[in-house]
Amino acid sequence: MALGAEGGILAAANLAPRAYKALLTHFQEGRLAEAQALQRRLYPLGDLLSRGGVPLLKQALRHLGLPAGYPRPPYPQESPLFGELLPVLDSLREEGWIL
Repeated sequence: MALGAEGGILAAANLAPRAYKALLTHFQEGRLAEAQALQRRLYPLGDLLSRGGVPLLKQALRHLGLPAGYPRPPYPQESPLFGELLPVLDSLREEGWIL
């Protein structure tokens, strides 16, 4: 957004919508330090999802009890990165960012 983008399609926002809404609000209100701090906080989530792709996102959504289904072949149904994602999800949940 700081470079002029007006928005984006964020897979991670499916997992932590409150956090990404807050990030957008902070930026739009000119509270850049808060937006940057939240962006740094959310980086591990986005980084893992960028490496794990569709299988990791769907597995995380199912873990949260959301109706994500399973990826179609040739994708695997589970991601080897899920173990790394769990502590990230847990900490974001403790902070109130996960629904």
